[in-house]
Amino acid sequence: MWLTRSLGVNLHPTSLPDGRLGPEAYAFVDWLASAGVRFWQVLPLNPPDEYGSPYASASAFAAWPGLLADPEATVEPSELRRFESENAYWIGDWVAFAGAQALAEQVRFQREWSALRAYAAERGVRLIGDVPIYVAEGGCDHAAHPMLFLPDDFVAGAPPDPLNDIGQKWGNPLYDWEALRREGFRWWTERMRRTLGLVDVFRIDHFRGFAGYWAVPAEAETAREGHWEPGPGVVTAAAEEPSGPLVLRSYTHARRFPMVIGRIAQFTLPWPLTPLQLAVFVGTVWLLVSLREVWPPLPMVVNLLVLVGVPVGLT
Repeated sequence: MWLTRSLGVNLHPTSLPDGRLGPEAYAFVDWLASAGVRFWQVLPLNPPDEYGSPYASASAFAAWPGLLADPEATVEPSELRRFESENAYWIGDWVAFAGAQALAEQVRFQREWSALRAYAAERGVRLIGDVPIYVAEGGCDHAAHPMLFLPDDFVAGAPPDPLNDIGQKWGNPLYDWEALRREGFRWWTERMRRTLGLVDVFRIDHFRGFAGYWAVPAEAETAREGHWEPGPGVVTAAAEEPSGPLVLRSYTHARRFPMVIGRIAQFTLPWPLTPLQLAVFVGTVWLLVSLREVWPPLPMVVNLLVLVGVPVGLT
């Protein structure tokens, strides 16, 4: 395992001076390497919503062309065919949703991002991605796979907590976990395969939703009216690779805590490709002020990811 004691920095490319994958991004990698930082964590790379948030993206698979340093770069027909072949599960749905130019935009992003990622790896900096557990209502995934979601009577959210006494009503469609199970969790398998094609390791935002999720009536004004529903718990999704399955295990303390920041999850990807061999999510705590003020109160153990700062919404 290459996860040893190390330092990481969370900075989305939009926070760079030019907000693009150009010279400023490479200069940032140089700074990280010179400072001894081993991990660069970014927010979801998907297209942001109308408010600029990538956590309610129109696609769980597509990358945002707004990050491109050269959005008009030439794309060869061979590149288009290769990308279509390697991303056959989702790219057709995205092109149908976003328009004919979407394919070339994804090829350009893949080209620029892959070059930046290789540059970072050469300097000892690995990339950490971020995956929102839910998708946007009416987005490409919701429209292309309606059978994988529950009817719109209830939507996603989070219960009241010490920082928000009305909870959070997000409005995302909820997964039909039984439908996902019947298809062998193919959608999730493909989503993680796509993510690991862009980053070295990733976290799933609101991972506790695999253990249990807060369902809010669609007509409710706040999330107070919501209730807990059990998640799938242990998810086993068969990958197409002949080398074996993709396994997700959630060991979240869903029954003990109404809100969980500390969560332990394991992703096993027994594939022969080095970048795909490791995607292990370990215990997570929030370092609010000092090591004596960790939430939740968990012992400092090996393989503990400590996030500095006060979280927005303790879920």
